[in-house]
Amino acid sequence: MTRGTFLDWTRRQLPITSPAHEPGLSIFSNRSPHQLTLGVFAAAGGFTLLVWGSRIGLLTGPERADLASWLRIGGSIGFGLTLLLLAMLMWLTESPSGWSQPAAWGFMVFNTGIWVPSVLRVVPGDDSAAFKGIHVVLAIGSIGLAALAVWATSRPPLYSKTTSTQMASNTSAR
Repeated sequence: MTRGTFLDWTRRQLPITSPAHEPGLSIFSNRSPHQLTLGVFAAAGGFTLLVWGSRIGLLTGPERADLASWLRIGGSIGFGLTLLLLAMLMWLTESPSGWSQPAAWGFMVFNTGIWVPSVLRVVPGDDSAAFKGIHVVLAIGSIGLAALAVWATSRPPLYSKTTSTQMASNTSAR
């Protein structure tokens, strides 16, 4: 079996239109759980690296001695890379990884632990409205993507893993 290009795979996985019998986009309704998890992990990992990758400069400035900054920035980048690596693994093997659900829950707990105290500290502070607004938007985006990752890894399979031999024996037993 040849894999083809990434573009070919994308066209197969994400149809532009939905079948006539399904209203709306079929992107969430007929995808296997690992395909949805792959997309959510790629989006969450990319978003996390985009948000926190720009903060690496803080670790070379006055905050370089602050352990909390290292844990916050390093942990976020670590989770972003982990989610992207798991997404690539799911894409290459075309099956879910056993690490998906623990990674999603860890990402959710970590993001909640980072963003909730940050928002509670920033919003009542003396910072500008733009600074407060961006923190709230980033918190909602990060925690929302983490919640979506937990949801995607918690979905039951859309199909049974019963083999054709098992199906034949179940049918003949009736």
